[in-house]
Amino acid sequence: DFFDGDLPWLKLSDIGPADSESARIVSDSSEMITAEAAASKPGMALVPSGRLLLSFKLTIGRVARAGAALYTNEAIVALRPKSAPPGTDLWLSDEVLEVLLRRVGSRLLGVDQLGDKKFGRTLNLRALKKLRVPVFSTTGSAEILAIDRDPVLSPSEKATKLRELLWN
Repeated sequence: DFFDGDLPWLKLSDIGPADSESARIVSDSSEMITAEAAASKPGMALVPSGRLLLSFKLTIGRVARAGAALYTNEAIVALRPKSAPPGTDLWLSDEVLEVLLRRVGSRLLGVDQLGDKKFGRTLNLRALKKLRVPVFSTTGSAEILAIDRDPVLSPSEKATKLRELLWN
Protein backbone atom coordinates (compact mmCIF):
# COMPACT_ATOMS: atom_id res chain seq x y z
CA ASP A 1 0.00 0.00 0.00
CA PHE A 2 1.20 3.53 -0.89
CA PHE A 3 0.95 4.98 2.64
CA ASP A 4 2.25 2.04 4.70
CA GLY A 5 5.92 3.02 4.58
CA ASP A 6 8.50 4.86 6.61
CA LEU A 7 9.47 7.63 4.16
CA PRO A 8 8.05 11.12 4.93
CA TRP A 9 5.68 12.40 2.24
CA LEU A 10 5.29 16.14 2.79
CA LYS A 11 2.00 17.87 2.06
CA LEU A 12 0.87 21.51 2.28
CA SER A 13 -0.43 21.20 5.82
CA ASP A 14 3.06 20.15 6.97
CA ILE A 15 4.42 23.60 6.08
CA GLY A 16 3.27 26.61 8.07
CA PRO A 17 2.38 30.02 6.60
CA ALA A 18 5.27 31.90 5.00
CA ASP A 19 5.55 34.40 7.86
CA SER A 20 5.52 31.62 10.46
CA GLU A 21 8.71 30.76 12.27
CA SER A 22 7.25 27.41 13.35
CA ALA A 23 7.66 25.49 10.11
CA ARG A 24 11.09 26.63 9.01
CA ILE A 25 12.50 23.09 9.09
CA VAL A 26 10.26 20.15 8.27
CA SER A 27 11.44 16.60 8.91
CA ASP A 28 8.22 14.68 9.42
CA SER A 29 4.83 14.30 7.91
CA SER A 30 1.67 12.66 9.12
CA GLU A 31 1.80 10.62 5.92
CA MET A 32 4.54 8.12 5.16
CA ILE A 33 5.04 6.25 1.89
CA THR A 34 6.84 3.08 0.88
CA ALA A 35 10.00 2.99 -1.27
CA GLU A 36 8.01 1.04 -3.86
CA ALA A 37 5.37 3.77 -3.97
CA ALA A 38 8.03 6.44 -4.45
CA ALA A 39 9.68 4.45 -7.25
CA SER A 40 6.36 3.87 -9.01
CA LYS A 41 5.42 7.56 -9.33
CA PRO A 42 6.97 9.24 -12.40
CA GLY A 43 8.87 12.40 -11.44
CA MET A 44 8.86 11.69 -7.71
CA ALA A 45 12.36 12.34 -6.40
CA LEU A 46 13.87 12.18 -2.97
CA VAL A 47 14.46 15.72 -1.69
CA PRO A 48 17.76 15.91 0.19
CA SER A 49 17.99 17.36 3.67
CA GLY A 50 18.59 21.11 3.65
CA ARG A 51 16.78 21.80 0.38
CA LEU A 52 14.48 24.84 0.23
CA LEU A 53 10.79 23.94 -0.25
CA LEU A 54 8.06 26.16 -1.75
CA SER A 55 4.34 25.51 -2.16
CA PHE A 56 3.13 26.56 -5.60
CA LYS A 57 -0.43 25.25 -5.77
CA LEU A 58 -3.51 26.25 -3.78
CA THR A 59 -1.66 27.68 -0.77
CA ILE A 60 1.08 29.47 -2.70
CA GLY A 61 4.21 30.73 -1.03
CA ARG A 62 4.68 28.53 2.01
CA VAL A 63 8.39 28.10 2.63
CA ALA A 64 10.39 25.57 4.64
CA ARG A 65 13.60 23.58 4.58
CA ALA A 66 13.78 19.82 4.43
CA GLY A 67 15.20 18.75 7.78
CA ALA A 68 15.64 15.21 6.51
CA ALA A 69 15.50 13.40 3.19
CA LEU A 70 11.82 13.27 2.20
CA TYR A 71 9.32 13.21 -0.63
CA THR A 72 6.75 15.91 -1.41
CA ASN A 73 3.35 15.92 -2.99
CA GLU A 74 2.69 17.66 -6.30
CA ALA A 75 1.96 21.06 -4.69
CA ILE A 76 5.49 21.51 -3.32
CA VAL A 77 8.71 22.10 -5.24
CA ALA A 78 12.28 21.79 -3.98
CA LEU A 79 14.50 24.74 -4.95
CA ARG A 80 18.24 25.13 -5.15
CA PRO A 81 19.88 28.23 -6.63
CA LYS A 82 22.90 27.50 -8.78
CA SER A 83 26.33 28.08 -7.28
CA ALA A 84 27.91 31.48 -7.83
CA PRO A 85 30.31 31.60 -10.76
CA PRO A 86 33.91 32.24 -9.74
CA GLY A 87 34.80 35.92 -9.50
CA THR A 88 31.27 37.31 -9.28
CA ASP A 89 29.97 39.52 -6.50
CA LEU A 90 26.36 39.47 -7.73
CA TRP A 91 24.44 36.35 -6.85
CA LEU A 92 21.38 34.98 -5.11
CA SER A 93 22.30 32.66 -2.28
CA ASP A 94 20.06 29.90 -1.02
CA GLU A 95 19.74 31.70 2.33
CA VAL A 96 18.76 35.04 0.76
CA LEU A 97 16.22 33.32 -1.50
CA GLU A 98 14.62 31.75 1.58
CA VAL A 99 14.35 35.13 3.33
CA LEU A 100 12.85 36.78 0.24
CA LEU A 101 10.29 34.01 -0.26
CA ARG A 102 9.38 33.97 3.42
CA ARG A 103 9.09 37.74 3.92
CA VAL A 104 8.00 39.16 0.54
CA GLY A 105 7.15 36.02 -1.43
CA SER A 106 3.63 37.05 -2.45
CA ARG A 107 4.93 40.11 -4.25
CA LEU A 108 8.00 38.36 -5.61
CA LEU A 109 5.92 35.47 -6.96
CA GLY A 110 3.15 37.74 -8.27
CA VAL A 111 0.46 35.89 -6.33
CA ASP A 112 -2.00 38.80 -6.64
CA GLN A 113 -1.82 38.53 -10.44
CA LEU A 114 -2.72 34.85 -10.57
CA GLY A 115 -6.24 34.08 -11.67
CA ASP A 116 -8.47 31.78 -9.69
CA LYS A 117 -8.67 28.36 -11.29
CA LYS A 118 -11.42 25.82 -10.78
CA PHE A 119 -9.52 24.34 -7.83
CA GLY A 120 -7.74 27.49 -6.62
CA ARG A 121 -4.64 29.43 -7.56
CA THR A 122 -1.63 27.75 -9.12
CA LEU A 123 1.80 29.10 -9.85
CA ASN A 124 2.29 27.29 -13.15
CA LEU A 125 5.26 27.04 -15.49
CA ARG A 126 4.15 30.09 -17.49
CA ALA A 127 4.03 32.21 -14.32
CA LEU A 128 7.34 30.81 -13.08
CA LYS A 129 9.03 31.74 -16.38
CA LYS A 130 7.95 35.35 -15.81
CA LEU A 131 9.44 35.35 -12.31
CA ARG A 132 12.29 37.79 -11.89
CA VAL A 133 14.32 37.34 -8.73
CA PRO A 134 16.86 40.08 -8.01
CA VAL A 135 20.49 39.22 -7.44
CA PHE A 136 22.59 41.00 -4.86
CA SER A 137 26.14 41.94 -4.09
CA THR A 138 27.71 40.50 -0.98
CA THR A 139 26.84 43.76 0.80
CA GLY A 140 23.21 43.66 -0.35
CA SER A 141 22.87 40.03 0.73
CA ALA A 142 24.29 40.88 4.14
CA GLU A 143 21.78 43.74 4.50
CA ILE A 144 18.86 41.42 3.70
CA LEU A 145 20.05 38.82 6.20
CA ALA A 146 20.61 41.50 8.87
CA ILE A 147 17.02 42.70 8.50
CA ASP A 148 15.73 39.14 8.76
CA ARG A 149 17.82 38.39 11.83
CA ASP A 150 17.03 41.64 13.69
CA PRO A 151 15.46 40.48 16.97
CA VAL A 152 13.78 43.85 17.57
CA LEU A 153 11.75 43.86 14.34
CA SER A 154 8.42 42.05 14.08
CA PRO A 155 7.78 39.84 11.02
CA SER A 156 5.64 42.59 9.43
CA GLU A 157 8.36 45.21 10.09
CA LYS A 158 10.93 42.92 8.49
CA ALA A 159 8.69 42.50 5.42
CA THR A 160 8.19 46.28 5.18
CA LYS A 161 11.93 46.96 5.38
CA LEU A 162 12.62 44.34 2.71
CA ARG A 163 9.92 45.76 0.41
CA GLU A 164 11.47 49.22 0.83
CA LEU A 165 14.93 47.86 0.08
CA LEU A 166 13.78 45.94 -3.01
CA TRP A 167 11.14 48.14 -4.59
CA ASN A 168 11.79 51.73 -3.52
